[in-house]
Amino acid sequence: MGKFALRGLVQSIARELAPQNIHLAHFIINGGIRSDIRQETIDKPDSLLDPDA
Repeated sequence: MGKFALRGLVQSIARELAPQNIHLAHFIINGGIRSDIRQETIDKPDSLLDPDA
């Protein structure tokens, strides 16, 4: 229910801001994000997503 609430909120805001030519999108990223704190392990080199990619 929480994810649907977030999706509904984004859709509502998108409809409200569309006349001002502001567009919104809601993405679900299914995976971990690589950062300075969270590094990949040597045995699993493709286990995290690269935010720059």
